[in-house]
Amino acid sequence: MIKIELTKYEAELLLRPVQGNGGMQTLMKRLQRNLNGNTLIVNDEDVPRIKLYCKKYASSGGFQQRLKPILRAMDATRYNTKLFTE
Repeated sequence: MIKIELTKYEAELLLRPVQGNGGMQTLMKRLQRNLNGNTLIVNDEDVPRIKLYCKKYASSGGFQQRLKPILRAMDATRYNTKLFTE
């Protein structure tokens, strides 16, 4: 588990409504539930999903914009992650 401090804007992005029941939507809803103020708790099993969805949706949709700050914060902490979209 990793604790991430998001900016107010990043938290607002994450809290935008999520429609549907697919894998990405399920992840987004779980992340929303794990957000307390600007502090986000990311479960270890969600780390590879976040990396995958940033890569999978790199050129389309809006979910990757919500996940990029989380991925960057993980990179700055104990996870050795790289942005797939750069």
